[in-house]
Amino acid sequence: MRTLRFPSALRAARQLDRLSALVLTERYGLCMFPGMINPDQIKPNTPVVCSEEGQFAVVDHIEGNERIKLKKDEEGLHHLIPLSWVTKVDDKVHIDRPGDQAMREWITLAH
Repeated sequence: MRTLRFPSALRAARQLDRLSALVLTERYGLCMFPGMINPDQIKPNTPVVCSEEGQFAVVDHIEGNERIKLKKDEEGLHHLIPLSWVTKVDDKVHIDRPGDQAMREWITLAH
């Protein structure tokens, strides 16, 4: 993914709403906002760690361009977290909140 670096492009990017930026990102592979995560960076079986660096889940796969589906937990349930929580991706997916908060706020899928 490329980040726009030209002053006029950056000025234009700042004027776009987030939805327009996501459409441009998906269509052209451009990162309109520094730090914006490309869903292609997130791979199955990658550990998900909270802001306190503790692992609380593992990636199953990406659903669309906005959600991460997590592998089943001990109770056999999948959970979804929004891509907007992701702060960076390296050998782990890092999110912006503590694990206990993330587990309160994630979406749980029925069996």
